[in-house]
Amino acid sequence: MKSLASYVFFGALSVACLLVSCKPDMVADSLQKVPDPPVISRRNPEETLTLFLTGNTLGTLKPCGCSTGQLGGFDRRAAIFNRVPENKKLVIDTGKLLGGDSQQDSIKLSMIFEALTLLDYDAVNLSSIDLTLARDIGLLEDNIFKVVTASDAAIPSIFARDVQVAGRKMRVNAVAIDAESLDIDNLKNIFSDATEQLRLNILIAENLDCSDDSDILTAIEAMNIVDVIVCSPEADEPEVLSTGKNGLLVITVGRFGKYLGELTVGISKGDSVNLSYTAIAVDETLPVTAELVELYGNYQQMLKDYNLLEELPKIPLAEGLNYAGSDACQLCHGYEYDKWSIKKHAHAYQTLVEVGSQYDPECVECHVVGLKYESGFVNESSDKGLRDVGCEICHGPGSRHIEAALSGNDVVGLVSPKFGCNDCHTPEHSPGYGADKDGYFKKIIHWMEPEANKNVK
Repeated sequence: MKSLASYVFFGALSVACLLVSCKPDMVADSLQKVPDPPVISRRNPEETLTLFLTGNTLGTLKPCGCSTGQLGGFDRRAAIFNRVPENKKLVIDTGKLLGGDSQQDSIKLSMIFEALTLLDYDAVNLSSIDLTLARDIGLLEDNIFKVVTASDAAIPSIFARDVQVAGRKMRVNAVAIDAESLDIDNLKNIFSDATEQLRLNILIAENLDCSDDSDILTAIEAMNIVDVIVCSPEADEPEVLSTGKNGLLVITVGRFGKYLGELTVGISKGDSVNLSYTAIAVDETLPVTAELVELYGNYQQMLKDYNLLEELPKIPLAEGLNYAGSDACQLCHGYEYDKWSIKKHAHAYQTLVEVGSQYDPECVECHVVGLKYESGFVNESSDKGLRDVGCEICHGPGSRHIEAALSGNDVVGLVSPKFGCNDCHTPEHSPGYGADKDGYFKKIIHWMEPEANKNVK
């Protein structure tokens, strides 16, 4: 191998302010400050360097908590980082902190910058959306971590740090590139170093085809300068995409913060660099950090203060339809209503209240009726019949159906918009659903048809 100002005040929130779990019983015993756990390493930590790599968080501050077994959360990362001594690790985020550019994303970005500070990140790559919002809300100054980006020539694209590995000095270079504007020949200049010290050169690549037949990837490997390329992921778990004949390691860091990538760097005889890459699950058994739990509470409070639920644009329903609320269905469908009322769907809104997420539009949508539509749920002052996973989430707005029934006219069938199970039971929110759809379906049966799973409308 080679030799080696809208929301400007968000950033001023107290650093001692980050993550309440969506399930209080999973958090109640974890709010104390977490002591540093013992050092754990597959190799002697005195002989290796560990790079923790994260990225593609896409605005996911923590798992929603709607089911057990969920992975992720900024509040659990420190429990992994602290396994390695401070002087034997670097922590780098490879970008795509956000998944959008909404008002809620702006609030998230402020919280994420606070979290990265509390977690002692060394470098953070900002993708184009991240950079635009960070500049708009004044987050680019006075950070303890190095900000790099390939999206603005006025901001450095390279992070460099001298470290000790097995008693030897090594220069770690991490460079953000955009493959669409990359000058391959310029890589030699980017990684040039007048010294003869050992080097580890990492490319954090956007818009790069990382398949085996990628011309750019082939050209980079042929230069024998780059050791590691971090590509955009297609899976939640970090992966090793390829290991080239010249030792080039092509990897991803996963998505949504469910895993951390651990790159272990060692030196063999002859000054060759050995690399190993492992995915570490950020699972719910890890202890949380109190400051990060508190910071997430601040985030929830800001969503309330900014009335984001009330600010949501509303889509008109077709043909003058309105949501009537679940209570209106009880008159004619008493059996079904009574059965539904003892199911978990009938208490979905309260689960948000218990953890302070009843002001978060991203959570509320799947716990109420018609959040994004006119006459649907707006906020906690809305008709209580619009709370919970009620009748009209699955069956559609019922005003015309009810009017016809009460007037003695022919009953009108229910119409769209209707949510399907898959709209809310996604892999992120409900990891076990995909493998047990029949089991989940049986839990919600509240009608009298003998072959309910075939006849339900």
